[in-house]
Amino acid sequence: MRARRHLTREKDGADRPWRFAAVRTAGPVIFRSAAGRIDLAHAAGLDYVHASGETTAGLQAYRIDLGAAH
Repeated sequence: MRARRHLTREKDGADRPWRFAAVRTAGPVIFRSAAGRIDLAHAAGLDYVHASGETTAGLQAYRIDLGAAH
């Protein structure tokens, strides 16, 4: 990822040769990314990603439920 810098779903994720491992966590797994894109995650089959928290400077907080990941 670091070498390529710009990944796209069409080139890098359409076949989904990767997955999140289901793990038990001690708390929520939160990341920030472009706001208003939860529909893209769900369209890609990532139903265990949820919008969470506020949008700040164009970034939305998202939560991943790694216990439900597959």
